[in-house]
Amino acid sequence: MEESRINQNAEKMNSTPCWMPRTGMKFSYVDEAWKFWVSYGGKIGFDARKQYNNKSADGPM
Repeated sequence: MEESRINQNAEKMNSTPCWMPRTGMKFSYVDEAWKFWVSYGGKIGFDARKQYNNKSADGPM
């Protein structure tokens, strides 16, 4: 019984969480992929944005 519990815990530790990106993932819509990416970024600590404007002191570049 104890060995079974140890094996179950080892399997859980080796499995990839469903919120982690994996090679070969497919999405039906671009918005679905975007929502996944934003959610993933939030979990690991980065922001995602679709557009970025780099402005210099002289105005937009």
